[in-house]
Amino acid sequence: MTTIIAALVGNPNCGKTTLFNALTGAKQKVGNWPGVTIECKRGEFVEKDYQVELTDLPGTYSLAITESGAVDTALASHFIFSHDIDVVLNIVDASLLERSLYLTMQLLERKTPVVVALNMMDVARARGIHIDVEKLSAHLGCPVVALEAHRRRGLLALKEAMVKLSDQHDASASRQCKPANLATVELRSASSEFAITDLSEDAALAPSRYRLIQQILAACVEQKPRPKVTRSVYLDRFVLNRLFGIPIFLCVMYALFACAMLGGGVLQPYFDSASEAIFVGGLSTVLSYCHAPLWCIMLFANGLGRGMNTMITLIPVIGTLFLFLTALEDSGYMARAAFVVDRMMGFLGLPGKALIPMIVGFGCNVPAVMSARTLEYERDRLLTILMMPFMSCSARLTIYAIFAAAFFRQGGQNIIFALYLIGIAMAMLTGFLLRKTYLRGEASPLIMVLPAYHVPRIKTLLLNTWQRLYGFIFRAGKVIVPVCVFIEVLNMVSIDGTIQVAGGVHSVLSTFGQWITPIFSPMGIEATNWPATVGLITGVLAKEVVLGTLNTLYAGMGHLSYSGMTNMLAQQFDGAIGAFAYLLFVLLYFPCISTMAAMLREMHRGWTIFSAVWMMGIAYGAAVTFYQAATFFRHPGSSVLWIVAMIVVFMSVIVAMRLLASRQDVLRLASKLTERPLSLCDVRCFKCPMRVAGKS
Repeated sequence: MTTIIAALVGNPNCGKTTLFNALTGAKQKVGNWPGVTIECKRGEFVEKDYQVELTDLPGTYSLAITESGAVDTALASHFIFSHDIDVVLNIVDASLLERSLYLTMQLLERKTPVVVALNMMDVARARGIHIDVEKLSAHLGCPVVALEAHRRRGLLALKEAMVKLSDQHDASASRQCKPANLATVELRSASSEFAITDLSEDAALAPSRYRLIQQILAACVEQKPRPKVTRSVYLDRFVLNRLFGIPIFLCVMYALFACAMLGGGVLQPYFDSASEAIFVGGLSTVLSYCHAPLWCIMLFANGLGRGMNTMITLIPVIGTLFLFLTALEDSGYMARAAFVVDRMMGFLGLPGKALIPMIVGFGCNVPAVMSARTLEYERDRLLTILMMPFMSCSARLTIYAIFAAAFFRQGGQNIIFALYLIGIAMAMLTGFLLRKTYLRGEASPLIMVLPAYHVPRIKTLLLNTWQRLYGFIFRAGKVIVPVCVFIEVLNMVSIDGTIQVAGGVHSVLSTFGQWITPIFSPMGIEATNWPATVGLITGVLAKEVVLGTLNTLYAGMGHLSYSGMTNMLAQQFDGAIGAFAYLLFVLLYFPCISTMAAMLREMHRGWTIFSAVWMMGIAYGAAVTFYQAATFFRHPGSSVLWIVAMIVVFMSVIVAMRLLASRQDVLRLASKLTERPLSLCDVRCFKCPMRVAGKS
């Protein structure tokens, strides 16, 4: 069977992911590009006697590379111009041909066999756009296939076109796929590894390309009169309104979390009881029937089984959140949310486009950190990454949900929504302070093409939700289950080396927890509630492990079921005040190891350490200040001391940041005068901006 190497290239929001899923189905592999940490998706499908290996490249509007440009664009350009590709599958938006064909021109200049997938034909028809596909193919000099990827229309013709084009072109003939009249704008050869123009050279060629595109559109496209006010325009009058935009955005986010809590809350007891009966009670019964020793029963039932129970109980809330978040993304609203928030973030000097990674962070902080590569300027990318960990990921949501069930039975969604808003506010505060100190500069403008509104298709919606949920459960399970087993072992072994089957106050884990708990007593954690402290420590591995730790330790202390853990939470914490202070700390303290590793790969080690220390300080200060203020009348003297101490420390840090930033400016000016390359090592600070931009 002959193998065809193909690449899928297109603009953002043109249906590229939908087409990739439709072509490859379940035969996909997700990994990282060699040498970088951008997620790479590869899939395959079989057509006749050919096996097509398809690589989904990051969305890009152009192949021109700038020195500080987006990493996604550089990666797509590098792949196209340095790999031996048999066929390039270029997906274009039929309703926005003028914009989409610019990338097509660059691909045809490469002389690689190109198949143009003319997607969203239904949207083009709705807008009164008629495209003569045969004429367009003749003018471009390559096959063009009309397509509606979300309805799977045109897929067979597209596969046949890819195979036919690959079969017709051997290694020498494959370089002839270009329009005859494109010679005037043919890309000159370069000696760099990317073999493509830089931004200035691309700008010089742009007028010729657009003139050719206009000629092609005049010959192949007929635009029928359309009403001045379409449905999308009418909706955008409200969604993008200066007065109503922000309230609508907040209402949509509130509805998202409310649906996740209500929908997931209905199913959660069933997932809990079923998984506990199977993995805890069932496993304990089987081991007892086999006459296993008591320590073995406790290790597997209360360790392994309790970890499985915790992981499965997370599915309803997380699945519901992913379902509604995917629906918002597929509908086209999320791109508009970026424009709405851009005004507010621009006022603070922050990049408005950073909202997109921030929203991704609601699912998981790891892809949110990686998605910051779509920002064009290095300072904006660095600033966005430092803001990302404050976003409440889906793992944190599971903790909020259990605590809301224990302490905020009425209006629990309001508490969760407030936590999300606090996280966003802290992210913006961090960005604002950094923009005024180390990362000074004007906010970059937000330029984005708004996709058309769509009614999400059920099949696509469920597929994308399942992929996200499966990834979360698989990733969480690899951490939760081993940690629960390890915690149970530590809870069974006493400090003198003997085995305590039921655990106890003299176990290794309880001794360590009781020793470190006084550090957290100002935020309401008493010495008897040492499992809460242990949960914070194990939560560094993954935030969802906090629940697994509490579930395992509370069950070991009182042999309680999952529903009994909520009662134990109510007994151990200082009511709703203590619970909210604990949730504040969980929200704000540094993220899981996976996120920290992603940040370390994306930034200098110094910035990663700064982020961890900064978040830990913010979390401790916020939790202590809230708890002391809420319990002020119980102990006014100590509360005043703690609150004043937190304020003084915070202000001292801000002053120190400003002083170091001022010294940085002086050294930068001195380096310009002496023409000496600047090194911030002179001020013993973090990563040099010149090194950030790759100029070291």
